[in-house]
Amino acid sequence: KFSGARKKGELYHAYLQGLILGKDGPELLRYLESRGFQWTKDEMMALDHLKGKMKDQGQLAQWQSLKGRWFIEQSMLMEQSNELRPDAFCVEADGITLIDFKTGKKKTEHQQQVANYLRVLTDIWNRPVKGYLYYTEDLTCIEI
Repeated sequence: KFSGARKKGELYHAYLQGLILGKDGPELLRYLESRGFQWTKDEMMALDHLKGKMKDQGQLAQWQSLKGRWFIEQSMLMEQSNELRPDAFCVEADGITLIDFKTGKKKTEHQQQVANYLRVLTDIWNRPVKGYLYYTEDLTCIEI
């Protein structure tokens, strides 16, 4: 059984992934249900508040405007059977945009984690890659 913090993080990730895929309203709720999530009224209010803040920042529209193919939590195997699984990335003809969401406090290893994702994606796809680290607690977005 997951802890409360882990459940919150997984729900937030799924909600944000649904948003960048262009889902909203009942379609977004069906997306969450299809992934096995349940939520309280308070959780949904907090998520909707986060969505409003992201819309105000313009960040959400930027990611939703990407026209390539989205990969959500796509596993990437590395040497020695290490696995990386970025939250979301979009492959377009001229490059890749990666987004990693964090629901907790900022840690220095988060930027290194995203840098590792970018290196592997560059090796796999042989295209320029942009990475974003988005913190839901303080609504900051860091380009890596």
